[in-house]
Amino acid sequence: MITVTIDVAGFYYGREVQVEEGATVEAAMQAATNLPNTPSLSFTTETLANKVFLDSITIQHNYGSAKSRQSIPEQGEPDLQRVYPDGIYSGADDAVDFDTAVTPPRLVAFDQNATKVNAWQYYVYDQDFVDINRKAGSRRIVPFTEVLTVDGEPRGLKNKDTVVWRRVTICTRPDGGLGPKLNSAVMTNSYLS
Repeated sequence: MITVTIDVAGFYYGREVQVEEGATVEAAMQAATNLPNTPSLSFTTETLANKVFLDSITIQHNYGSAKSRQSIPEQGEPDLQRVYPDGIYSGADDAVDFDTAVTPPRLVAFDQNATKVNAWQYYVYDQDFVDINRKAGSRRIVPFTEVLTVDGEPRGLKNKDTVVWRRVTICTRPDGGLGPKLNSAVMTNSYLS
């Protein structure tokens, strides 16, 4: 057995789990659902293009477990850690599909009016906190149910890896700009003066 850390950014969750060497990220997530005490983690999945992806993560915090790892420096005092209220912290992906009319297929929102989608993405870092996907020179979409590969070779999870989940916003098409002030400034180049 190896030790892997599961970290859910912005949800104040970071716990170690035990899995077999070479395990999938899904296996590590399943192990996290079985950990005793707080915070507790659960997740749901969805199938898209015949692949299983993470759909939602829910974290239950009790007894003051919702603590940021960032601290606030105070003059002459030890750094203060931010503490957030007990309760349920959860987030889900937006409903998406792949547009297969283009090659390679691209992500599109089910809501035809949406210009952005929220999606869960994971990153695996080795014991030296090097992103293994970037080390391999690739940023492929790998469903969390599949074994990771590096340079075409199965890698899976290794001892002291860290899996970081982030809920990110992905633009699926142009949205017309960030707002009238920015658009006006860009059009007149007034933002340069």
